[in-house]
Amino acid sequence: MAKKTDLKTTTKQPSISELVKLTDKENPAPEHLKAIRQHMDENNELVKLNEIGERAIKGVISNYTASALMKEVYVRQMHEKRAEMGYDSANTMEQMLINQVVLCHLRMSMVEMYQAEKVKASHTIETGMYWDRLLTTYQRRFQRACESLAKVKKLLAESNYHDQRARKARSSSTKNSLSILKMMTKKADRNPMESEN
Repeated sequence: MAKKTDLKTTTKQPSISELVKLTDKENPAPEHLKAIRQHMDENNELVKLNEIGERAIKGVISNYTASALMKEVYVRQMHEKRAEMGYDSANTMEQMLINQVVLCHLRMSMVEMYQAEKVKASHTIETGMYWDRLLTTYQRRFQRACESLAKVKKLLAESNYHDQRARKARSSSTKNSLSILKMMTKKADRNPMESEN
């Protein structure tokens, strides 16, 4: 009779790339989902890498070109534009609007290029009108995105200005209160002595 040996069942934790593969589907195993959530709680790099604005930019770029080189060029251009608009120091609302401006600009620019190509080639009046309407639509979207970002930036600037004024007024009134308090305490200190004389 063979002896039974107690083998410890060691379960190796899957790597992050394995966890991504195991959970990037509709119904992952609960233990895998729990493990990926725990990983994201401890390290949010995966969340940052898959930020929705970033994914939208890459998704739109993929719709317009299959070239890996051009995708990289466009992504870098989008990042530069975001940086120039103060993306890293902006609050969440501004970041969302900056992403929208960048995406609308990308789409509008691509439609501009396609429309220019279509106009050069022979085309029907309907085709020309289609591309003109499409371009006009993307120009409107870009304009609205720019206006929204400008309004939010203006409101935030006004809010900061009023907040600074209120802080300055509070600071000034606190100083006034302290000086009045000092004057009153000096008078109170002097009055008992005067009454003794």
